[in-house]
Amino acid sequence: MKKYLVVLLFSISFWSNAQQSDDKITKNGFYVESVIGTATTDYNSSALGGGIKLGNVWYFGSNETWKPGVKSVWFRGTTYFDESDVIVQASVANIGFANILKFNESIGMELNLNVGYNLVYNSVDYYNNSGYSSYYSSSDDFVGGGIMFNPEVKFRYKVLAVGLDMVFSNVTSYSEDSYFNGSYDVYSTPETSFTSINLSIGAKF
Repeated sequence: MKKYLVVLLFSISFWSNAQQSDDKITKNGFYVESVIGTATTDYNSSALGGGIKLGNVWYFGSNETWKPGVKSVWFRGTTYFDESDVIVQASVANIGFANILKFNESIGMELNLNVGYNLVYNSVDYYNNSGYSSYYSSSDDFVGGGIMFNPEVKFRYKVLAVGLDMVFSNVTSYSEDSYFNGSYDVYSTPETSFTSINLSIGAKF
């Protein structure tokens, strides 16, 4: 499936480059962004950190005020810290929808939504976590994956952009945990929500 996705994106890139505009706001391009913000899971209420996003965007149509498009995120990696735990979130080859609004030759606004599969690692101290104070777990770490939704709003000045980047995901653990509670074992496959809200700063080339 990933092979067909890559072929599709390169086909879109080849076709849209033939219609490329010299306009810095609406032109297609490769982008690099850094994100700085906070993340929460069922185990952590507020961890601080950030990371990086790499991708491409392709716009279509002849309207100079608004253009829809396709956006890929080739790689997204973020790391967040709180007092005792670490949260790592990563994804590759996500795809989504892009929109660019052009206000004048230098200023525009992006409204985008990326969707894909992401991985989440959360080191968890069950002894100090109030939600698990009555349990014992053989594993101190959560590792899982799930579908992520990544809406973003960015204000653009020529090739530079500053905006709000958000991620919402429900993540299922890859392994089954065993808890001891009283005199019996409870086997379960843990899940956790993952939410991050970030300031994004980047450039399109």
